[in-house]
Amino acid sequence: MPETISRFQGPHPLVETVGLASVRGVATIRLRTDFVDVTPFFSAYSEIPNSALTPPDCTVVVLGHTGEMPKIWIALLPKACATSTTANVSAMVFFRPASYGYSAIAQKHTATAIPRYFLSPMPDADASAQFWERDHCFPQTDARGNQYAYNLMRCGFGAALVNSFRAVVVLNPWPSGDQFGVAASAQLPSLTTSAIRFLWAAGHLCEGVANVHLGRLGLSSFSRGGLAMWPTLAANRSRVSEVWAFDTMDAADASALAVQWYRADNTRSLRLVGGAYHRAQYRAIQQTLQNYRASMSQFSAVLVDPNDFDPSYNPAWQHYTKDVASFPPKNWLADTQHQFAICGGTRIGDRVTPYFEKFMLDSGFNFF
Repeated sequence: MPETISRFQGPHPLVETVGLASVRGVATIRLRTDFVDVTPFFSAYSEIPNSALTPPDCTVVVLGHTGEMPKIWIALLPKACATSTTANVSAMVFFRPASYGYSAIAQKHTATAIPRYFLSPMPDADASAQFWERDHCFPQTDARGNQYAYNLMRCGFGAALVNSFRAVVVLNPWPSGDQFGVAASAQLPSLTTSAIRFLWAAGHLCEGVANVHLGRLGLSSFSRGGLAMWPTLAANRSRVSEVWAFDTMDAADASALAVQWYRADNTRSLRLVGGAYHRAQYRAIQQTLQNYRASMSQFSAVLVDPNDFDPSYNPAWQHYTKDVASFPPKNWLADTQHQFAICGGTRIGDRVTPYFEKFMLDSGFNFF
C-alpha cells in the first residue's frame, strides 16, 4: 500500500492501488496524470508573465490537460484555500468567449484576456493607471483616426473570491477558438475532480485535510461562452448547483433548460445578467418561474430592463460611461452594455462591487 503521508492524512492524492499484491509481492499502482502543472511553460510562451496575471491574495496555476482538448486549464484560487479545513472543495467553471486557436502548450499564447477577468480595475483616482486598467470606459482613436470607446474593463474574479471568503476554485478551460472540447461535456465533473486532486497534491488546497473532493459545482459564462455552458449544463443537470449567465449566447433554447434545472432542486442558484442582448429572454425566465410559483430565494436577474441603464438610476453605469456618454460612433452602446454585464456591478461610494462578486457572496459555496 502507498505510504501514508501526514499532510494528506492518507495516501498521496495522485496515487491509487488498483491491484493487490500477488504471491510475488507485486502490486499495481496507478499514478494520476490527468493534469500537470505547466505554469512555467505558460509563462515562457505567453505574452504576459504569470506575476501580471495573479490578483492579490490569490494563486494562479496553469494546468496542462494530458488528455483531449483543451490542453490548458487556468485555476484561480484564494490563498486561504491552502489552509481551508473544508474537504468538499467547490468549483466554479467559467466559460469565456472564443479565444485564439492553439494545439499545444509550447506555442505563443495570447494571455491578455486573463488579467481582464482575474484582476480588478485600478481606482479612478490613480493617475498611473493605463486606460485598460481604469474602472471606466476610455476614449481612444484607432490607426485610421476613428474614435472608439475602450470598454473591456477588468472583472475582479480574484477580489470576488477573497472578499466573499468562499473556498472556491475558479477553473477556466481555455478554448481553442470557440471549441471547449471535453470541458463542455458530461466529463466535466470528473475533470474538475481531477484538477482539484492535483491542486490538493500540489499544496494549494486543504493542507492536512483528508479525503478532499469536489463539492458544489457551478457553471458560469460570458457572451459566446454560453454556447459551451448551456450544453454542459444539459449534460450534467444533476451535478451542477450554480449557474451564472452573463449575457450569454445559446445555440438552442436555453430558457426551458434553465427553468427545468432550477425548479428541480431548491438548493440551486440561478443568476442572470441581461446586458445588451438577452434582457427579454432573462425577463421571460423570471416571469416563468414566478408563474410556476418557484422559490425565488436563489434566483436573481439584473440588467433585464432598459431602465437599468438609466444613469440617474444606476451609478455604476453612470461612472462606467462618464467619459463616453455622448460618444459618436454607431453601435458602441450595445457592445458597452454587453461588456458591462461581466465587469459591471453595483457602485457604493468609490467602489463597484461586480455582479460576479455579488453572486459569490450570495452563493451556496463553502466558506474558508
